[in-house]
Amino acid sequence: MNQRGGTRGAFDIGIELPAMCAQHEHRVEMAGGFLQPFGKHAHHTLQKEVMLRKMVAGTRAMLLHKTAIKDAVSVIHTMEVVNRLHKKTTPFFAGVLHGALNTLYPPRCPACQVQVEGQDSLCSTCFTQLSWIASPYCHACGTPFEFEVGDDALCGACSDARPNYTAARSALVYDDASRKLITQYKYADKTERTAAYGRLLQRAAADILPLAELIIPVPLHRRRLWQRKYNQSLLLAYALSELASVEMLADGLVRTRATPPQAGLDKKARTRNVKGAFAVHPAHADMLRGKSVLLVDDVITTGATIDACTQALLGARVANVYVVTLAKRIEAT
Repeated sequence: MNQRGGTRGAFDIGIELPAMCAQHEHRVEMAGGFLQPFGKHAHHTLQKEVMLRKMVAGTRAMLLHKTAIKDAVSVIHTMEVVNRLHKKTTPFFAGVLHGALNTLYPPRCPACQVQVEGQDSLCSTCFTQLSWIASPYCHACGTPFEFEVGDDALCGACSDARPNYTAARSALVYDDASRKLITQYKYADKTERTAAYGRLLQRAAADILPLAELIIPVPLHRRRLWQRKYNQSLLLAYALSELASVEMLADGLVRTRATPPQAGLDKKARTRNVKGAFAVHPAHADMLRGKSVLLVDDVITTGATIDACTQALLGARVANVYVVTLAKRIEAT
């Protein structure tokens, strides 16, 4: 992907790598006997693959988000470097080596850590506990309908007043089950779930992804970013960008001021809270003009944050704003 905003800040990941490699050295030795018939090259390749898989998967969160983050774009730059390394060192006999690695590092459900069959897959128990959003739904806001009403049908709220954005999609209903997953991801440093959640976003946005020219995450204020150490919306946007091969603009939107947390506020209070809190980065204003943008966030509740971001983008003459989130709160009718 193109890096339009430049790279600022640095990560000293060299300090972490020796400890990481030592921690998993005994697992490489375990695989050595299995790969002995394939010779020294196979064992050496496995060593590299073990290190890179740990970097690309769960260990990546430790390397990138538990150090002092000075700029979100630096996170993306480092993740891109790691991914390029992984792609270049995939072995010729991938089936044999990946089989050994799956034995050493069995795939687990991102929600409950029960062992599952495939990487980034939910177990059957967690899958059935979640309320999935699927067609039919409102063409504009993505609120699910109980029965088929036509492809372009609108819900009552959107019929009365269309949102500023063109269309929004979400993977899950925001309820007790999904709230637990998202809260852990957002506040408890469960960033190893990013790949799995990225696939959920890709499926939810299947009809609007082909229309997007750029992906932009909802930004955090730098003070909040310093406290939390990562922006979950940025991680989700990056994962979706990689899956969909759509360029991501990490700092396309910026927070112009810090705002109190939205939790516990009603819709009017939330709207007042974030009014004027977002702006298009001046360095990207010309590039964004006339583009169709996909805005990424974790949850839509009242829609106040998404609406404020949309107004900022439309004010910069963005042609269309599409939205995708992990979950959406459905108002009782």
